[in-house]
Amino acid sequence: MTDTTILIIGLIIFIIANILGFIYKNNLLTALSGILWLLPIFLVDNAIIKIFSVIIMLITFLFSFKERNDYYV
Repeated sequence: MTDTTILIIGLIIFIIANILGFIYKNNLLTALSGILWLLPIFLVDNAIIKIFSVIIMLITFLFSFKERNDYYV
């Protein structure tokens, strides 16, 4: 598999998991979707993609542990 294929598959799974996590208000599913960003860190050789993956993983964990009552008005 090429780097692009790995990134696209990971991104699609990440988006689906986040949508389901927001719909069902499941913080665990949203947090576990952040683990998908470990794929590019270990499988892709580009340093910029690795840095981007770490940043997105941290943002995902911060969003998953934030109180979400204000998101659902």
